[in-house]
Amino acid sequence: MIRVLINNWWLLALRGVFALLFAMFAFSLRTMIDTWALGAVARAGLVMIFGLLAFAAGICTIAAAICGAGTEKSHLLLWDGIAICVAAAVIPSRRGWI
Repeated sequence: MIRVLINNWWLLALRGVFALLFAMFAFSLRTMIDTWALGAVARAGLVMIFGLLAFAAGICTIAAAICGAGTEKSHLLLWDGIAICVAAAVIPSRRGWI
């Protein structure tokens, strides 16, 4: 499994970029969440952006599994990507935003 992650180092880097984008978006909405009128909209936007970034990370994981097809335990990377995509689809729908 470690060999698969070493061969797909770009996946870890891209997930880090997605995490930084989400953190920048969350900190930019920090002042809006405290307001009365825009609080619900800001929270809904934050959940939707998190779902989109998680879905993008899942797609990148699936792409890494496809690129490393035939290698040892690349199917674990594929199942990880599928699980992330499913979780990303469930997160926004839990509150009725979709």
